[in-house]
Amino acid sequence: MCITKPLAELERWLVIKLNNGERLYSRVLKDEILDKDPLTDIYELAKERVLQGYGYTNEDIADSYIFYKKEENCVYISGHAFERLRQRNGWNKKTALRMVKKIYDNGISPEETAGYIRKWLNYKEAIHTEENSYFKIYGKYAYVFSSSVLLTVLKIPTKASIISRILGISKKAIAEDDY
Repeated sequence: MCITKPLAELERWLVIKLNNGERLYSRVLKDEILDKDPLTDIYELAKERVLQGYGYTNEDIADSYIFYKKEENCVYISGHAFERLRQRNGWNKKTALRMVKKIYDNGISPEETAGYIRKWLNYKEAIHTEENSYFKIYGKYAYVFSSSVLLTVLKIPTKASIISRILGISKKAIAEDDY
């Protein structure tokens, strides 16, 4: 099994499908990725470079997209997920890489849960409509994966906080009623 890797470190490829059915492939170059100008789209830079190299224009393009060249049986972490792991779990990069592999292999699937957690997960699954997305539960957090990429981390709310949101009453009043 492959080790966990950040998604940003993967090799990116640009695919341009032309109107005549031909496809052009090109790696997205590191200098395009590292461009510091936030208004510059790296995919547009790569597309311009490829079109100029082959002598085509934007009118010749039927479709274009970027894909990441992934290794089989590897787990990847998106940049957003790294931020959430740091923010919610307090993990640094090394810990996150180690723990995400453990979560991917040993996490609980939503089918193994019951009660309010199951209902909350069903609600969240309806919101996360990415293709092939699924949840893994580990500790007090739900981890959202899409195929083998960790997308984000969600804190599982307590039963009291879910009820309070529904009924619009304070958590303290619910806690007092439990005893």
